[in-house]
Amino acid sequence: MPYRFLSLPLAFILDLVTGDPQWKYDPLRLLGNLIAYLERLIRKTRPSYEQSVDEEVLGRLRKKEFRDGLLEVVLVCLISFLVPFIVLRILYGIFPFIGFIAEILLCSLLLKTSSLKKESMEVYRALRAGDLTKARETVCRQAGYDIHVHDPEGITRAAVGSLTEAASDGTIAPMLFMAIGGVPLMSVCIAVNMMDNVLGHKSGLYLYYGRAAAKLDDAVNYFPSRLCGWLIVAASYLMGFDGNNSKAIYLRDRSKHDSPNSAHTEAAIAGALNISLGGEAVGEGGQKTKPLIGDPNRPIELEDIPRTIRIFYGAAILSVVIFTLLFKLLH
Repeated sequence: MPYRFLSLPLAFILDLVTGDPQWKYDPLRLLGNLIAYLERLIRKTRPSYEQSVDEEVLGRLRKKEFRDGLLEVVLVCLISFLVPFIVLRILYGIFPFIGFIAEILLCSLLLKTSSLKKESMEVYRALRAGDLTKARETVCRQAGYDIHVHDPEGITRAAVGSLTEAASDGTIAPMLFMAIGGVPLMSVCIAVNMMDNVLGHKSGLYLYYGRAAAKLDDAVNYFPSRLCGWLIVAASYLMGFDGNNSKAIYLRDRSKHDSPNSAHTEAAIAGALNISLGGEAVGEGGQKTKPLIGDPNRPIELEDIPRTIRIFYGAAILSVVIFTLLFKLLH
């Protein structure tokens, strides 16, 4: 189909125009329901490791938890690939233009560009109104875990960090996989990210059950996170921010994180805005101090949230151009 390569830019524009529709059959909601359902089906009991001191018993429990988690990862990936693959194959077979429209709609619904902006601006408006509780709750929802900060500066820093980390997971990586393998592969990318958010915790009941999901997410986002870092550097130059510093801080601080991928986007943004990210007490299931990313050349301020959004949108538009060309080459 000669114009199929336009499905990605049209889906991106549609996502920006329509936003994040809140309806029952939203693919993202369906994926979330699938992950929760399979966990209940596979993991009928959640073992309490603390109740046993027998190392042999503990070892068996941990291995079973890991195998069960791996089974869910395999099933979710298969289902998230096969369902859109079969639907689009049927629609393209009936009438190619119907398949083309369906591909645009599905791609748009899977993208989270507009929803990331919406959540970040909710934090911005809440902080401007002095509603620290609402701002903090919104940041926690965006990050997917509890953020142990309560002051405006800490919440702003957490909002900027959460948005930049999600820029790769929610926009750049899905569009890259869309360019390579269409909506089915894009759906798998989104599903892997969602499983990491839901299951891939490093403590508590998901320590072993979610390990496969966490490792797969690291692998899937390894290249996209690095590409996103460079796209942010490029967008910083093009949009009048400090591109030289963005590049310098990115090269210096991109590995300052427990995760192999998370610091890449944060380092590029911190350099572009001449601020520091991390450092404050944050955590998942308890407080911890993240490494300091960037230099505190100036205090972080509320307007850094919309500035981050502008850079993020610039990087997203650059990625659309690049991935549209890639899509045309591969399909």
